[in-house]
Amino acid sequence: MVLQLLTPYTKEFEFENSRCIPNLTFSDINKNAPNIEYIDIYDFETNIQIDKTWPEDLLKYKNGKNFRGLSLKFDVIEEFNIEKLKEFIMTKCASNISFYIRYDQKLIGNDNDDDDEWNKIDKIAEDLYQYMNDNQESDSDSYIWIGFDGVDGYHTISLENCMNRSVKPTRALPTRVMPTRAATKRRCV
Repeated sequence: MVLQLLTPYTKEFEFENSRCIPNLTFSDINKNAPNIEYIDIYDFETNIQIDKTWPEDLLKYKNGKNFRGLSLKFDVIEEFNIEKLKEFIMTKCASNISFYIRYDQKLIGNDNDDDDEWNKIDKIAEDLYQYMNDNQESDSDSYIWIGFDGVDGYHTISLENCMNRSVKPTRALPTRVMPTRAATKRRCV
């Protein structure tokens, strides 16, 4: 039913605290709405299945260079293809882009002694810093926010260096070429 609402004219997709029958996949959303500009899936109980191949799905099915926002919540910490994400950002995103990658707060438990999940987040963030050519956190307009939902200690990765696309050189205006033989004024006799 939800797939019927997604068309090439769909620009935004927000799905919060809802369920759909049958189950949806992230790639189905991108296939049916190739011109989408903003995706927000904010619910751990949803039955939208987001695989770890979500960057490949975005790169494969997205048309145009106008994508401006993505917000996803995951209940499992999995590494994803950062190279494909960078390629997507460089080729198919608007100049001001924001990514929110949130993980379920229940993964860290009630006590802060469980450093295993924090280490996974730090590893993904370190890889993002490396691939996005960013050496420190900054307050850029384009960024990736990654961390546990509702918990301090998130990482903000600037996309300034990644977004600096090479500018095509301007074409030089052609100069007027004068003939080698100068025209002379004819005299009428």
